[in-house]
Amino acid sequence: MEANFFRHLAGELAGVLAGARIEKIQSPQANILTLTVSVLREHAECMTFFQGRPKLLVFEYGGRQSLLFFTDHKPPNPASPPAAVMWLRKRLRGRRLGSAHYDWPGRRLAFELSEGQGSYLVFDCKNGLSLVDTLDAAFDNEVCWPALENVLSNPDIWREYQQISPILRKNLATDPEGAAGLYRGLVEGRADRFYITMKDDRPDLALNFLPVGFLGETAQVFDSALEAACVQGQAIVFGQIGETEAKEDVQAERTAAKRQKKRLKRIEAEESRLLQLQTERAFADAIAANLDQIDPSARMTNLTLSHPDHGTVDVVLDPALTVVENMERFYRHASKGKRGLAHIDKRRQAVLAGKDEAAAYGRSKQPVHDALPSRYKGEAVRLFKTDDDFMVLRGKNDKANHRLLSRLSSPFDLWFHVEGGPGAHVILKRDHPGQDVPRRSLEQAAVLAGLSSFRKNDAKAEVIVALVKNVRTVKGAAMGQASVDVRLETVFIDLDPALEKRLLVS
Repeated sequence: MEANFFRHLAGELAGVLAGARIEKIQSPQANILTLTVSVLREHAECMTFFQGRPKLLVFEYGGRQSLLFFTDHKPPNPASPPAAVMWLRKRLRGRRLGSAHYDWPGRRLAFELSEGQGSYLVFDCKNGLSLVDTLDAAFDNEVCWPALENVLSNPDIWREYQQISPILRKNLATDPEGAAGLYRGLVEGRADRFYITMKDDRPDLALNFLPVGFLGETAQVFDSALEAACVQGQAIVFGQIGETEAKEDVQAERTAAKRQKKRLKRIEAEESRLLQLQTERAFADAIAANLDQIDPSARMTNLTLSHPDHGTVDVVLDPALTVVENMERFYRHASKGKRGLAHIDKRRQAVLAGKDEAAAYGRSKQPVHDALPSRYKGEAVRLFKTDDDFMVLRGKNDKANHRLLSRLSSPFDLWFHVEGGPGAHVILKRDHPGQDVPRRSLEQAAVLAGLSSFRKNDAKAEVIVALVKNVRTVKGAAMGQASVDVRLETVFIDLDPALEKRLLVS
């Protein structure tokens, strides 16, 4: 986060968080913390950004670009929080934030805390969240600014003056005529516009010191640093979490592929062994055909015999057994090879289908690996992919419908359910709250909901569309029943049974 933008963001945060109570701390991923806070009503109502009173403060630190923003969308959290989070939670829960202190060139913001261990809570964009008893001299210290000539002539000036960021130097150099006015505005702390531009396929924040024409057509303009930080932060953080889950799924697929390869190799070795056993029938037949010319109770190491079909055959015998016992052993081995080979192809097909080998014998139907992401393994859900590559999940039963809504979806995902009667819950997954869903994908998800409802045999159906955060499970009602607080729309769609099969992944 650019220091000059952080200066204004920290000022807005200080005004909103004064008197706020910390309720809970969680960590959806390494270097990301979420603080659930109760904002005082008078602070929330004085800013249009806080309509609906979002209460989740997300803080990402230490990476390529730090983030600090409010959102009303809760990221998924691990079942067990890290020890460091538990340590902070124990010491911060229930405490209130007081006056703010700034080291904005170092991108640090500190709040005085109500009574408890540690006097200050410090948000440090490099090192994360910490509790300290005293603040160092950089906080609330007067910020020194170099002369504009030094800024323009010295590319390493940021080493001494942290607020002179490379992007600031670049923009001042881009507009030499207006550089003095732009720089004077920064020194005085004036900013009334905040921009989001794309940089390396990531949304990047900036102040209003960008010259006209530098922004490009895709720039978004905001009047509040909090609003700009929210839009940027939601896109990045929720996108990162989705990328991490995707990486985990890719790794799971690679592991499953290695496991499958080892199983196929083991089956191939077993097939070779069984084929070898089956060939021993020729030895047994050769002994049987010549038994009248051999002492059946003799013990020897080998025989050269004439076989009716294979001609002369060299037979290696076990000297510990008689000739007849060797013949019986060869027949047993041949029978064993024949029985085993009858199952080899079934076992191979089961492994190729991603199932346990026991499925070849009807003893197990549990897949070893399928296309379902790891988060949904073991859940009674079906996975579909729309033509725009959006993941759609549909519950198979009442319990799965309940878990889809209460545990397995994000607040910003889309929820679909047939109007006026029983049906499956359908969830269309989004990467982040700002992600647009093409109309085609929305209608395909609605069709999937209609095809798993009491309207499945009809030609058309009405399907409710809502954000998951606006759908509530009904306390005391049957499993899977839900109440919708706010609908996005109701779509009237044609129920095409062929679509279900075409989009089905798992």
